[in-house]
Amino acid sequence: MNAPGTFGNVGRNTLRGPGLNDFDLGFSRMFYVTERKYFQFRGEIFNLANRPNFYAPQASSVTSSTFGQIQRAASQNETGAQRQVQFALKFVF
Repeated sequence: MNAPGTFGNVGRNTLRGPGLNDFDLGFSRMFYVTERKYFQFRGEIFNLANRPNFYAPQASSVTSSTFGQIQRAASQNETGAQRQVQFALKFVF
């Protein structure tokens, strides 16, 4: 244990947590009306696997009761949003 207010001697990335998994998918298709005018249909899916992304384990103090435990997952505003699907239709002329 290092003295309070000083740095310890543990190396970088010694305590690792679960990785970030984020699979997105996008697709589009063009439907021509004439040679220069067409509709473009587009679909996008974010977080395709709908997998939660967890934070790193707690490592504030060895004597803490939550030491080494993962306490929370990323919220909707962060990287861990639930699966989202969006579609778009555009007419190009």
